[in-house]
Amino acid sequence: MVLTFGTGIFWLMLAWIVGETIVHVAKVRSAKAPENAELRALGKHVETLEQRIDAQAELIQAQDDTIHRLEENAEFMERLLHGRDERALPERGT
Repeated sequence: MVLTFGTGIFWLMLAWIVGETIVHVAKVRSAKAPENAELRALGKHVETLEQRIDAQAELIQAQDDTIHRLEENAEFMERLLHGRDERALPERGT
């Protein structure tokens, strides 16, 4: 293989491009390491928030059930009082 000036420049440029690519990839990977840790921390925070949301949803559902039972009890008491009031009214004779 004959190495001419043009071929030498070609190989030199190719080696330079490969070297720059390797350096760039190394920089990107080293820059992503803290980013990955931050992403993991954010992921854990999101999971914690999801658990808190689920707990709050359960609490709201329990409160809704309690309100529904109280409304039913109030309606029942109103019917009882209304029935008692009707019985307590004197009957009018004709």
